[in-house]
Amino acid sequence: AEQASTWEKVTSLADITAGEYIIANGDYFLPTTTTGSKNAPVPYTLESQGISFVADSFTGIVPDIAKWTFTGTNTAMTITNSGGDYLYGTKENKGLHVGTTSDITWAFEVYNDGFAMKNTNDRYCAIYVNDSNEPQDWRSYTSRNASNYKINDGILYLYKKGDARSALETPTGVEAVAEGNEVLVSWNEVSGAASYTVSFEPATIEPR
Repeated sequence: AEQASTWEKVTSLADITAGEYIIANGDYFLPTTTTGSKNAPVPYTLESQGISFVADSFTGIVPDIAKWTFTGTNTAMTITNSGGDYLYGTKENKGLHVGTTSDITWAFEVYNDGFAMKNTNDRYCAIYVNDSNEPQDWRSYTSRNASNYKINDGILYLYKKGDARSALETPTGVEAVAEGNEVLVSWNEVSGAASYTVSFEPATIEPR
C-alpha cells in the first residue's frame, strides 16, 4: 500500500527540479485527467481530494488525479501524469490539454509569492473564470495575468513531494506491568501507528 508523504510548498525557483508535484491555482489544482486535443482540464478543489495544507505543508496520500511528474529543468520541464500523458498547450487561448503531444516543455517564472509557467508556445496557464465569475476550466493565454485569470491573479503554487513516512513508527517509553494473570503494556503516543505486536520471552527460573 502507498505510504503517506509530506508535500511542501516550493518557495524558490531553484527548488523546481525533477520530482512529483501538485500544481495549484488558489484552492484549485490542475488535474491530470487525460483530455485529448479537444477539451481543457476542469478545476477541482484541493479539499475535494482530502488535501488541506497547514503552514504550507500536507502529509497524507495524494491521489493520482492531483500528482504530476516533472522531468528536466525549471527552464525546460516535461510534465506528465501517471499514465505517461503530457501536459501541453497550443497557440489557442483554450489550448491547454493532457494527451500524447510530447514536444512541449514548460519554463517557470517567479510571480508574486508563487510562480507562473509558460510553455514553448509562449502560453501561460491558469484557471479561466467565466462571465458568472465561476471557475470554468484551465486555459492558456499569452500573459500570466490575463484578464480572466481571477483566481489568485493567476499565480500558481507548487507543492513538491518529499520522503514517504513509515506507516508504523517505533514506539518509545514502552512499559510492561504484571498484574495477576495479565500483563499491561503501555507506550508513548506514536503518530501513524495502526497496530503493534507485543511479544514476551519466558522468565528464566534458576534451579534450586
